[in-house]
Amino acid sequence: PSEGGKVFLPEGTYSIDATVTIPSFVTLEGAGYGTHLQVANSANVSVFANSDTSNGNSHIVLRNFRIDGNKANQTEQAHGIYFNNISTSTIESLWIEEVETDGIYFDTVTHSKIAKSWVERAGSYGIVLTNNSENNIISHTTVQNCDGYGIAIYSDNNSVSNNEIWYNDGGIYIDSARNKIVSNNIQYNIYYCGIRVWDDGEYNIISNNVLKFNNGYRAQLYLVNASHNTVSENVVSYSYYLGGSGYGGIALEHVSNYNKVIGNLVELNNTHGIALYHNSAGAPAYNIISNNILKNNSRTANNTYSEIYLSSAAPGSTYNLVSGNTIMCDAANKAKYGIYEDSNVDSNIITNNLVRCGETAKIYVQGANTTLAGNRTGESDEALFQIKSANTTRSILKVSSASSTAPIISVNASSTAQLLKLT
Repeated sequence: PSEGGKVFLPEGTYSIDATVTIPSFVTLEGAGYGTHLQVANSANVSVFANSDTSNGNSHIVLRNFRIDGNKANQTEQAHGIYFNNISTSTIESLWIEEVETDGIYFDTVTHSKIAKSWVERAGSYGIVLTNNSENNIISHTTVQNCDGYGIAIYSDNNSVSNNEIWYNDGGIYIDSARNKIVSNNIQYNIYYCGIRVWDDGEYNIISNNVLKFNNGYRAQLYLVNASHNTVSENVVSYSYYLGGSGYGGIALEHVSNYNKVIGNLVELNNTHGIALYHNSAGAPAYNIISNNILKNNSRTANNTYSEIYLSSAAPGSTYNLVSGNTIMCDAANKAKYGIYEDSNVDSNIITNNLVRCGETAKIYVQGANTTLAGNRTGESDEALFQIKSANTTRSILKVSSASSTAPIISVNASSTAQLLKLT
């Protein structure tokens, strides 16, 4: 009804040969999976759209029925739901399957939600938010076996949480979007990246997600030209890469600056655990890699990859803080280095890490201006603070182990004289 109201669809199969347009303040509700709306052969239409794309609609609710796009018998692009210029609406408890293009497509949609739904075998993406579709929530929804990304976001200020994303070409894709919360999602067996933040993706929070058994091109959690993001408390494990070595678990590349990678569990990935690649602008990166647990990465090749890898690709990733991480290994294939800083990389601070892994070396640093301090490798403990000059590295405070005969506290003014010695 044009004035609003509720329409109930009982169980049965309904053939759709033209797009159903929904006005404002209308609820369309079915009786569950048995309420089956199927696109007719060769109809080539989206199933639902809002009625007024010029002036906009609001307060539309679609709930508790199945949309079948019948894509095997379509020849042109069509969506399950296409909303354009709409606000304050709800898609809930729907099954959307076999659509020719995207399962749900939001174009300039605000303050709306997608919840408790199932999107499967879409010919392109499962769910798309684009063109200033802001302040929306996608939650408790399963997206699987789609030919594109499970969820793709091109707009700011959205929340993606508590979803399950399985067997899609890609997981969650964030492109040129800010202030987004991506949390508590589970992603398995994704062909491309599990979570990818791309081109000016800024001020996003990616937390408490589980990413496992993803192909990981280039990494399971991959930031490219993305800055000021927080990646925290995620589990990233068992990546594999069919096209070559890949980057492994978590990777930051190109102009990815001022990001925080904190408190993640990164284990059993095929190549590197956490990798920082070149900053193509040549500016300092200022990323923080701290309090992560890395274990048994370099899974596919012994003595080949690193648990934390700072890449040599010119001009290198510089001025990063790598601090407080715990690095361990007990698998047959072990990392070549616990922490590796390649050539063209400099001025990083690597401090207070516990490194018990590295077949060639626990920590290997090449930058002339990189600071090492307070790391524990099981072989020797470094000074808590160090000053590096062109010709020497001098401890200004050193606390030795209980078994050592060296001073408990030693303050050096030069390489030959001690100002203070307490034994």
